[in-house]
Amino acid sequence: CWKLRASLAPPPSMNAAQYIISRMRSCKSPPEGDVGDRSGQLENCFASVGSATHDYHGDDAVGYGPGFMVVADGVSGTMKSSGVLAKLLVAETLASLAKLKKRALDTPIKASDFSESVEQATRNARKATKRKGRLDSTLSAVYFDDASRQLFAYTIGDCKCVLVRSGKVVFESDSIIYDFNVPAVVSSNQTINYSSEVQIQTCAYEPGDVCLLFSDGVHDNLYVDQVIECVELFSDNADEIAKKTVQMAKDSFTECEDYIPFAVSAASFCREAVEELKSNSNVNEEEYKKFSAKCADIPSAEITRPIFNKEQRVRQLAFYSASNLLAFAHKKMGKKDDVSRFRQNQRRPFSKKSRNGADDGTNGKDSRDNKKDQENFSEWVYTNESFIKYYQAQGIVDPSEWETLMTYLAKPLPTTFRINNSCAFAERIRERMAQDFQFDGLVVDDEPVEPISNMAWYPNNRGYQWSVERRRIRKLPLLAEFQKWLVELSDSGNITRQEAVSMIPPLVLDVQPHHKVLDMCAAPGSKTSQLLESLHAQEHVTGKVPTGMVVANDVDLKRAYMLVHQSKRMSSPALVVTCHEAQHIPHFGNEDDQTNGFFDRILCDAPCSGDGTLRKNPIIWKQWHVRNGITLHPLQLQIAKRGAALLKVGGEMCYSTCTFNPLENEAVVAELLRWSKGALELVDVSQALPVLKRRPGMSSWKVMDLSLEEVNSYHEAVAKKDERTPKLLSTMFPPTAEEAARFNLDRCMRCVPQDANTGGFFICLFKKVAPTPVEEPVKTRAERRSERAEAKKDATPAADGAENAAEGEESTEATDAPAAEADGAAARPIEEDKSENKPQRKSRRDRFLPKGEEPYIALAESQWEELKQCYDMADDFPRHQLLTRSEESKSLTFVTQSITAELLAEMREKRVKVVYAGLKIFERNLTSDGKKVYRMCHCGVHICLPYVRTRVFQITAKDLQTLVESQGELLSFNDFEPETQKNFEAAALGSVLCTLNREPGSMVEKMLMNVAVWRGKSSVSLMAAKPDAQALLAAMKELKLWDETVSAHVAKCRAERRERAKPQHSHPVAAVEQKQETEVAATDAKPMDSAE
Repeated sequence: CWKLRASLAPPPSMNAAQYIISRMRSCKSPPEGDVGDRSGQLENCFASVGSATHDYHGDDAVGYGPGFMVVADGVSGTMKSSGVLAKLLVAETLASLAKLKKRALDTPIKASDFSESVEQATRNARKATKRKGRLDSTLSAVYFDDASRQLFAYTIGDCKCVLVRSGKVVFESDSIIYDFNVPAVVSSNQTINYSSEVQIQTCAYEPGDVCLLFSDGVHDNLYVDQVIECVELFSDNADEIAKKTVQMAKDSFTECEDYIPFAVSAASFCREAVEELKSNSNVNEEEYKKFSAKCADIPSAEITRPIFNKEQRVRQLAFYSASNLLAFAHKKMGKKDDVSRFRQNQRRPFSKKSRNGADDGTNGKDSRDNKKDQENFSEWVYTNESFIKYYQAQGIVDPSEWETLMTYLAKPLPTTFRINNSCAFAERIRERMAQDFQFDGLVVDDEPVEPISNMAWYPNNRGYQWSVERRRIRKLPLLAEFQKWLVELSDSGNITRQEAVSMIPPLVLDVQPHHKVLDMCAAPGSKTSQLLESLHAQEHVTGKVPTGMVVANDVDLKRAYMLVHQSKRMSSPALVVTCHEAQHIPHFGNEDDQTNGFFDRILCDAPCSGDGTLRKNPIIWKQWHVRNGITLHPLQLQIAKRGAALLKVGGEMCYSTCTFNPLENEAVVAELLRWSKGALELVDVSQALPVLKRRPGMSSWKVMDLSLEEVNSYHEAVAKKDERTPKLLSTMFPPTAEEAARFNLDRCMRCVPQDANTGGFFICLFKKVAPTPVEEPVKTRAERRSERAEAKKDATPAADGAENAAEGEESTEATDAPAAEADGAAARPIEEDKSENKPQRKSRRDRFLPKGEEPYIALAESQWEELKQCYDMADDFPRHQLLTRSEESKSLTFVTQSITAELLAEMREKRVKVVYAGLKIFERNLTSDGKKVYRMCHCGVHICLPYVRTRVFQITAKDLQTLVESQGELLSFNDFEPETQKNFEAAALGSVLCTLNREPGSMVEKMLMNVAVWRGKSSVSLMAAKPDAQALLAAMKELKLWDETVSAHVAKCRAERRERAKPQHSHPVAAVEQKQETEVAATDAKPMDSAE
């Protein structure tokens, strides 16, 4: 960890070999005084340098010099020799960078110079270890160029560089993490297939920035906001930052009390390996059993954290086990390039045309240099001949509009955001947009930029669009204040940055506070947030918590946890997050009344090929194939049918996709209407959003095979079926003329980019007017495979496919193709194993269920009495809406009336994984004398305040502002006015509720101007996370309660406290963060709620 000085003075000339020897560090922290003994060279570079280490195998190495640092991480698991290449790699990199620094005195540094220096070092390291076995390393190197004030970050694999400024991450290097791609490595083994592709990025730095460089031991166990917390806590002491960060990572690794990035990714990755093999009919039973046995020691589909104990289990071991298993599965299926084909780095450019469509005649090196020189602002436009031929034949736009469509698809998406329906200060946000952020006359890259404007079709003028793309807003210094304001509003839950067409489906559903809503394919969560906002839209008017709920489901556990993270800023007790296959979500409630459904509203944003998102996902240009729509159609139809079955009679379901393909849109809608036999009808929503430019749905389209030849009928498809072609179903073909007149497919909505400068989207709304037909249970893949094997053991997959086609496709609607993840789509279908071994598999999963996965249960009588006694709660408090994970659990969760313990228990009984539910509002703690005290979370204050009769008193606006602006700090009693000071002194140890001592002028003020405070022995602290404190402060400004003089006084007191707490060092302390061992006393002075 390094805190940068105002300038980086150039070092004196030095002998490179002596320099390497003096700077080499391996698996140890530097000795006390080490940095100061190096001729003062580092003192000219950094204001503060610090390190902490935690290492099992001695496989890491670090080095640093005046203006450059490097970390290398050996990744050969438990091999004792795994650190050899890492050590040599650091030595070679230091030598190369020392030469570069010396040359920089005469010539400005370019990204290409830095890249060549480090690449030469990697080549030398490989060469030096050519005959020493399999020795792999990942690398991150950073170079600070004083002349240009540029940081050059060079990354191979999953080491990472982060630059923190004023509590925000302003730069984060690319690394292959979280998506769990196979890491790029520097390898001396010529036989492995892992990529060694390098990521190089630049970023402007400023004095006072804090730069952290760490290997995967940190980001496997910590999220970035946890690292930022360490930076803010020890802002002037890099050594303490490093120690605190590594201690938190170590604690997370050994205790496994929370879900960590590695754990969530590992479960998803290993599940893919298991399902890839299980779904393949070429693998016989003996091979599958052998494969399953190998899976016993790695995270499976239901295990959401690593199962490593405290002996010698290492996270890398599980990763490579999963990689090898997936490679084994692909090999059995005859797939090429095994793991690397599925896990390649998607940031790699692959087009030969520039955004303006001209051929790029430069060689690769010049092209890369040009891209770096433009600070990564240059873009590429891609084309796909199959895409053009297919959609021109479909007629999705008039031929005269085709060039316009392609032009828009080549442009980046504009920035769009909306003021949330539940925001209490929408008018003030609109006023500031009009006054401060119109940017009239702004010119970017020599092109004039139109001012920010309202999206005319979005209700109540709450939607905004700006032609500047999102990443330019992040990069341009001129827009820094606007970017900061948007982030603050987003973190506080007042706005949501979301693609324009993605806002439409929740709007047409018209969700009310009492509705039970299901979002079948919810991740990443922008539409889920919009549904929750509609549920809470009247809360600031009525003061009542909604009675309905939103069940947000996704099949991928990693995406489900991302969904939780995205939705937490809403602080809603109405949310339930589940992980299940959308097409197999069971019925809840009365089993005898299944035909009448359970949910009032359902959003079915189905997985699709995603070509409507080409403007933000240009990689789809390369991946697009007609096969995608053909293979996804059966899954989409299954999900839509299941949604219709779960819908109440009289309820409404929105089906949407982000693709232009009629096979995934109108074909699914037509078959759904045909299957329902009049129970479903399309709703005309033209009056719901009258200003929105849309195009009617299609009643006729073409079905094409893989060679893009038209297939005129289903019978023709059966006749030309072969093993290389995915099966064309009768449901893919257009309706007859009589059906087309009855279905009213023109009521569907198609959004094309040129109409409103958006992405492509498809939306339709169904209303259920009668019970739908009872569905036959869909057989799982394992069952179908077993039946085929028993009927004809020597049958080939091609023969099975032909037989199924001859008998009719209705019996096999599931697809074996992976679903493309696009804009909120769910992941691929994963079938439960219903074989004879199911009880054994179930017990193995249950044996490894983590502590946080206990089922939600009603609050025990004893716990309620403790809580009631602690706060003198009124008897009419809705205690039946309080849930907990177990009687020993410290957390108490509040839910709406629709979410009951019985409902959550039914979900668990029916094998639906409940990932998250409700809103945590209390946490139990023990005082020093052993007394139980329930801490109240900030998000629960407005819910509990009407029922609390003790531990509550009024404070002035000045004291409220002091508490809010001092978030995360300990305040003494005498920091407040005399009356407040007396109240704090008289209060019992624990949580105290403070309300504003004036008559509220509105329901908004009554709900928001209340805080929970932790009363310690001699100090108090606000019980609120930073985003909540920022939202409170913004609310005080809107209500004219904020005082600038109070703010200045708080800032002065904070500076004095930090100055007193600042450690005195005679010289900087040097080293680097890694996953190596040190013992650090990790005491957090803030009594913050862990979930907040």
